[in-house]
Amino acid sequence: MKLQMDETRARGKGILFKTSLEKSLFSSPAACIKSLEARIKKLEKKYPDGDMPDIASLKELKNALELITPADFSRYAKLIALLKSQEYGWAPSKNDDSLVIFTERIETMRYLAENLKKDLGLKDNQLEVMHGGMSDKELQRIVDGFGRAESSIRVIVASEGINLHYLSHKLIHFDIPWSLMVFQQRNGRIDRYGQHEQPDTWKK
Repeated sequence: MKLQMDETRARGKGILFKTSLEKSLFSSPAACIKSLEARIKKLEKKYPDGDMPDIASLKELKNALELITPADFSRYAKLIALLKSQEYGWAPSKNDDSLVIFTERIETMRYLAENLKKDLGLKDNQLEVMHGGMSDKELQRIVDGFGRAESSIRVIVASEGINLHYLSHKLIHFDIPWSLMVFQQRNGRIDRYGQHEQPDTWKK
């Protein structure tokens, strides 16, 4: 897909959006759709007559992404296969083996939360999401619950890093942070003093 912004690349215009679009696409179709919607809305406001060629191109890409089902999204399909495999050895019925899944984008986090509940047969109280827009009180409620064996929480899908090594030694990076420091910090959420199991980290 060629956008009009490509023609002004030498002057530096459009590069920031293209980079942001690529990052969102690497995260998930849902994240990319969110970025496209924001860009289309901005262009339609600036060009109310619709005489900006990029608008049609971006809408075409958005329509194509909306056709991608969870089964078609190979990284998500591999995640489900891993979680259901005997090799990984995780099950929501085990109250001493909870799971942490990190992702970069809020939309990807929501996408995972919605589809994991369906595909893993999880109840609403068995999966929680964590992100920087939540209050400290709400984050603490989730973390406190996650650290108790009697809690119903079995999975946390997060874009926010808080220490989660109590009752969890399994961590999956659904997508990879662009900063290596963030990647290491996230691993450290389960690989730290007080962890009694061998940390098990996966990159999808």
